[in-house]
Amino acid sequence: MGLSATQRYSFSSDAFNGASYQFSPKSLGRDPHALLNSIPSVKKSWPVETVPGPNFTINSICPLADNFHSNSKRSIGIKTTKSIPHIMTQVDRMQAEGITGKGIKVGILDTRVDYTHPALGAGVGPGHLIVRQSDHVKKSNTICEHCEGHGTHVAGILAAQPNKLGFIGAAPGVELSTYRVIGCSEEETSMESVLNGLHRAYTDGNQIITASFGRAEQQFDSVSSLVEYIADRGVIVTAAIRNDGLNGRFERIIPASRNKVVAIGSAENGEVPRFLRNATYRTNDGTAKAFVWSPAVSGSSPWVDVELPLAVGQSTETRDCDNFKNAGDMTGKVVLVKASACSDTVDYMGFATREGDMWSKAEMAVKRGAEHVLFYSENEATDFMQPPDSGEFRNIPRAAGMVPYSTAQEFIRLQRSGQQITLQMDSLNTSSQRYIDRVPNARAGLTSKASNWGFTYRPVDNISLGLYLRTEFELNVKPDVLTPGEPILSTWPVDHGGYAVLSGTSMATPLAAGIFALLLEARKNMSVADLKTLLATTAKPVAFTTNAQDTSLAPVLHQGSGMAQVWNAAHATTLLSTTKLIFGDTLYPTLDRSFTIRNIGSGEVTYTLTNRVAKTFYVLGEGEGSPDVPDEEPPSLMAPSPKAVKYADAVAEIVFANSSVVVPAGHSVEVELALIPPKGLRIESLPIYSGFITLDGSNGDKLSLPYVGAVGSAGRMVPGLTVLLGLTCFVALLDYL
Repeated sequence: MGLSATQRYSFSSDAFNGASYQFSPKSLGRDPHALLNSIPSVKKSWPVETVPGPNFTINSICPLADNFHSNSKRSIGIKTTKSIPHIMTQVDRMQAEGITGKGIKVGILDTRVDYTHPALGAGVGPGHLIVRQSDHVKKSNTICEHCEGHGTHVAGILAAQPNKLGFIGAAPGVELSTYRVIGCSEEETSMESVLNGLHRAYTDGNQIITASFGRAEQQFDSVSSLVEYIADRGVIVTAAIRNDGLNGRFERIIPASRNKVVAIGSAENGEVPRFLRNATYRTNDGTAKAFVWSPAVSGSSPWVDVELPLAVGQSTETRDCDNFKNAGDMTGKVVLVKASACSDTVDYMGFATREGDMWSKAEMAVKRGAEHVLFYSENEATDFMQPPDSGEFRNIPRAAGMVPYSTAQEFIRLQRSGQQITLQMDSLNTSSQRYIDRVPNARAGLTSKASNWGFTYRPVDNISLGLYLRTEFELNVKPDVLTPGEPILSTWPVDHGGYAVLSGTSMATPLAAGIFALLLEARKNMSVADLKTLLATTAKPVAFTTNAQDTSLAPVLHQGSGMAQVWNAAHATTLLSTTKLIFGDTLYPTLDRSFTIRNIGSGEVTYTLTNRVAKTFYVLGEGEGSPDVPDEEPPSLMAPSPKAVKYADAVAEIVFANSSVVVPAGHSVEVELALIPPKGLRIESLPIYSGFITLDGSNGDKLSLPYVGAVGSAGRMVPGLTVLLGLTCFVALLDYL
């Protein structure tokens, strides 16, 4: 055809034969896909696009890179840990039985992993925890703290060896391979890098591949295609669903949204780990007393040997963003600021919250001369400080930190009694004592607010250059399961502190990968498909709220099957024929309303069936209507706008032909059911109902099957996606046969 092209990468295996090429723009014409797909040896082509860097929250970083433990290739004699995330997912029970994922091969696709870290084996190669490492970005050999620490943190969650901070990974017996496919910016990372690393992870023989990254769902997606080819060949692929949940119920992410990928959502950890430092304060009598504090993660400069008086805002208990209206000059003082927002509103999940944040208040103090700010939370379960948005706040303190709630209350009491308080804090570069402690998390076990949720899509228009591509929304369920991801303690690059506390689905995903490694070791003779089914159907549905008066579960589209319970999955002798029931909408309902129970145990089992309802929510607000996305808008599936979600009390009723089912050993029984959709809802706002069919077996097995459906017509929801190509690099799936 006379095409001018330069080959950039090639991929060849039983899963994928392809190559990427740089074309001359003039040779591609108006419709590059049609041109490339007309070549006999090309099955499909995709443009080469960029991949955003990891999307996560840094809560706390260990101040200095101490030598916490001895260097060793792999620690021997793993003992049960008291890690709360492990207890929440039953990992502790598996490790107590000696199951550590021994010999299971796991590949991590992420940013660079610091293989020199003692808790990660302090090396690469046979006998080490990390047996191989490859770089598919190759832009820099340096580690960027706030980006490239991501992969190191992920690796520690999955497989960290024992250390003085008292935690280990979920599966410390695995053989890790790490593949750097993500840089610190979109400019550094292309789909080619991800494809290359993913293909290499498959050809290296990994049984599990985990990816804590993703991008907004689009139809031009070579990575998802390769992921599904790999999954078809028996490899378990876990992927983070990302942390854009605050954008609403239409933020779908690839590759997590693909059916053959196990999409991992984040739940709140039962504890809040935090790094603290010792300091002292003096009152009028000059007596020094100790207190603890933690420095800000970023957004301010390090503290440098401070001995300054403390100032408490005159309205610390109010919701006014300006706590210092009558405070006068605050130069040369450390200012105490309440880390709460300023005005009441409602968040995207419909919960009461407040607008503005602690940095808004700090900005008011800085305008009055303050350079040092200490925040405190509204309760002892301290919220970690988030770095300020530099585009929004121009006046941030030169140095910031946080004190526990109880310490702040003592400072406020002393100040109100007329005491002058002087703080003395060492430079962060000194060796003053520092340690980690843990406090209870008030939202323990709930789905993380930032964890993505919503619907998947399918294309309805042909792909063609410059045309408007439409997608129809589906009632598929993603995430598949939850594990704790907020906040999580793990490893961090040695030169940048060695350990850190991070939050996000990025942290939940490697825990899920480790859980699958435990299952692969425990149930060696079971198929991957059955292992996936077991993990989903033995998961524990999570509550909608901590309010004891509300016993409803979180919507299925928030939590998938619920919190993974690996010990239950490893010991269950019941297999269900599906992991979810999709009832469609009331205009075009699905006709198949049954599932099969298979008893793979040695004795007869009686199963009691119940319906546990979840919260019903509206896709659209009143008068919001079906969205229209103009052609000039950038590519987006964000429709409609992410207004606060409204919930309803009406729920679906499930009627079983029999409320109990007897299944003999080695046999299967079909369960038929009737659905009665909820009534009295605003049909024009597309209500989504959901819940769980629970099965309590007389043998101790406890399973649940999520269901979801819509009242009205889901077909009216057609988010738009404008296709703007203008690209000259393409990946082609080639037919070499």
